[in-house]
Amino acid sequence: MFERIIRTGRQRISQKEIKASLTEKIIATDSAADALAKESLAPYNAYSGEGEVTGALVYVNQGVPEDYEVLERRGVDVKGKIVLARYGGSWRGIKAKVAAEKGALGCIIFNDPLEDGYAQGAAYPAGAYKHDTAVQRGSVVDLPMRPGDPLTPGYGATKDAKRLPREQAETIMKIPVLPISSADAEPLLKAMDSPVAPTEWRGALPLTYRLGGGQAVVRLKAEFHWNLVPTYNVIARMKGSQFPDQWVLRGNHHDAWVIGARDPISALAPLLEQARAFSELAKNGWRPKRTVLFCVWDGEEPGLLGSTEWAEHHADELRRKAVAYVNTDGNSRGILGIGGSHSMETLAGEVAQVVPDPQTGVSVSERMRSASLVRGSAEEKKEYLTRKNIHIEALGSGSDFSVFLQHLGIASYYIGFRGEGRGGEYHTCFDTFDHYAKYGDPDFSYGVALAKVCGRITLRLADADILPFNFNAQAQTFNRCGERRESRVILTI
Repeated sequence: MFERIIRTGRQRISQKEIKASLTEKIIATDSAADALAKESLAPYNAYSGEGEVTGALVYVNQGVPEDYEVLERRGVDVKGKIVLARYGGSWRGIKAKVAAEKGALGCIIFNDPLEDGYAQGAAYPAGAYKHDTAVQRGSVVDLPMRPGDPLTPGYGATKDAKRLPREQAETIMKIPVLPISSADAEPLLKAMDSPVAPTEWRGALPLTYRLGGGQAVVRLKAEFHWNLVPTYNVIARMKGSQFPDQWVLRGNHHDAWVIGARDPISALAPLLEQARAFSELAKNGWRPKRTVLFCVWDGEEPGLLGSTEWAEHHADELRRKAVAYVNTDGNSRGILGIGGSHSMETLAGEVAQVVPDPQTGVSVSERMRSASLVRGSAEEKKEYLTRKNIHIEALGSGSDFSVFLQHLGIASYYIGFRGEGRGGEYHTCFDTFDHYAKYGDPDFSYGVALAKVCGRITLRLADADILPFNFNAQAQTFNRCGERRESRVILTI
């Protein structure tokens, strides 16, 4: 776990030496400016390897395996070199892991303005999109292998738990990884030589994108404090009146990379409102038939720490008692996005049909259907024309549902509205209340809608005489996935 980080970087390019700023500009007009000036940490990647490395710089596009195949065909080898990758195409931890597997000494990751910067619209504060000094922080722990504390694999990281030596931890990245801004990436890309990058590798910076591997040399140094510090989960329990040993869990994390207005507070506020509504019902004599647990997790951003370690510590009890887990993580205005266990697909569809969409007035289900009919593939359009209920996506990993679904086999949801809240603030110091209130969900109506969707789902699960699972829907999903050989993965941390 991280308490704070010290990191420096210096690039020697031909005969010209450039030192990266490694800082984000604080917008004086933002109400969070003073807090950011006093308390924000420098951008970093959690669970990066550490050390100092020097090597020629190679641009690897999005850093996915297919990109390395392109480089190999062009005779560019990254072994013993440092790679520069842009965000997109995969989760950031995959970029670092593949770079290490290919023999790279280090990995630098930046946001190209083509994706969410000035190529899309005016940058903050003039508009919603990413400022050129903004840096997307994030974890590079080997999440596909295992979430949670790398030093306590498979069991809870309690105060007295036996911990692995750090060098034996499988999920800590082996090479130094550093996130930088597009402003810091620009001089690096300008200094690179050798062949011009393929057309699809080119972003929106005003330069010629080249593959490098020659004269541009980078010195990258990453140092971390590896202090052991506590995480703080908050668990509120409302005991069930008829089935107290059957638990319905509702969760969202509370930690953030900086301010975290959208991620996670925009979804945490609806959870707290949902809990308040349940308490008002209880004051009037209502009690849920099943026990409801409201869970606010810590340490999600570094690697799903709070939820994973709590669930591992209480694994035996959760296997006996937990019937469903309802997860949120962030929210904005737009279309309902819902993924999860397909045994609960029918329940999700029934709830979505009765919650109104704040913008259009139709149900959030009907808006989902309309969006799919307009934007979806031919197969998706056909599916929505032939079925009454919505289709929910299968879950991969990347949020606090992971341990419940994939480790303990507990039916789970991941729910949020998205698609129309514009911005490039994700995991940057620009994810502030001002940004969210102007560009995310200005009247907060979609926060209310999220509370209604999750509240109804939780109530249905908690109060049904028989749990509202439909295993026919699950079987149909298995058949459909088998026929299409498809796999959906959601990675967000």
